[in-house]
Amino acid sequence: MRSLICFLLAFTALPAFGQQPFLGVHEWTALRDESSGAAPYENLRYLAGLHRVPATAAFDQAAQFMLQRASEYGLTDAHSEQFAIDGTKRYGLMRSYLAWTVEEARLWEIRPQHLLLGDWKTDPIHLADYSHSADVETELIDVGNGASESDYSGKDVRGKIVLADGVLSRVQELAIAQRGAVGIVSDMPNQTTAWSGLDTTVVRWGHLDARQPSGFAFMVSRQTAEALRSRLRNGEHVILNAHVKATVGPGHWTVVTGTIPGTDSAAGENCL
Repeated sequence: MRSLICFLLAFTALPAFGQQPFLGVHEWTALRDESSGAAPYENLRYLAGLHRVPATAAFDQAAQFMLQRASEYGLTDAHSEQFAIDGTKRYGLMRSYLAWTVEEARLWEIRPQHLLLGDWKTDPIHLADYSHSADVETELIDVGNGASESDYSGKDVRGKIVLADGVLSRVQELAIAQRGAVGIVSDMPNQTTAWSGLDTTVVRWGHLDARQPSGFAFMVSRQTAEALRSRLRNGEHVILNAHVKATVGPGHWTVVTGTIPGTDSAAGENCL
């Protein structure tokens, strides 16, 4: 059996005592024979291709994959369960999400250029989680960060799409809920120095407040957003067409469970 988990073991020994082996030859041999770098790589590669937003079809697909692998790897009693969610129900200390179903979503610039800015079918990260249905053709308005009242001073965003890099849920509240904007184009840097550092071509993962009744957001790279800002500052009127077919509402969580039996009955149970 090939292990799903690849162990990385490291140790530091004090110079005074010299280096001592953390595991004996028998243990190292057992780990070497039961582990595989190829198996976790292939599993991760498959999962990375799924847009795993909780309570979505892709999340269920990932859960089914994990269940299949758990059974193949011999976990005892591997099974999945579904728990109803509605945005208010709590499980332990955690409030449940709402389910999100997307059929299609596209963002086009139609004037003065004809340019596809995002398509759910080919790259779902372009659509912010919990975006609602919309079919609009309207002007793009730059509101800077968009998370402060002052960002909207002297700007009429009603019926428009706003360009902002602030926290999406806050922009959603100020621009859409309070001022009547229909949607957001965002380059919010939810990770500024983590996996990709300052790579301006990366499209970040964003999510709206699922409890808000309307609004959508398309995520674009910092490079794309800065190009749009520059054009707007130079007086261009950028017209976008946004089409989203999506629903937000009650659904279910899928949880996969399996057991690895131990040898010490007094040790109790541990959850991973």
